[in-house]
Amino acid sequence: MDDLVRSDRCVTLRMLALKVDVSYGTVWTIVHDRLRFRKVCAAWVPKQLTDQQKKLRMGLALQHLFRYQEDPAFMKRIVTGEETWCHYYEQETKRDSMRRHLPLKSSEP
Repeated sequence: MDDLVRSDRCVTLRMLALKVDVSYGTVWTIVHDRLRFRKVCAAWVPKQLTDQQKKLRMGLALQHLFRYQEDPAFMKRIVTGEETWCHYYEQETKRDSMRRHLPLKSSEP
């Protein structure tokens, strides 16, 4: 069962029950209780910049480059941030976007 779930994270419990020829309840018990998989509904979507935003970022980068040539210590005063990721959910395709996730490894032997 573990290999089947790992090979296709979108597999449904009904599909697993058909593949291994056992009841849906048995598959649910194995997948949730013994293997400790959980369904998660989420999709990562890269942030799309408009042409105007790209030009603005390019202009700012060039300004920093020119200023760095004049004063190399300038770069030490710049504060940066992390990338921004946006979640989005499509209600009509929620079931299709579901994936089975592995349980977190515990420190227990």
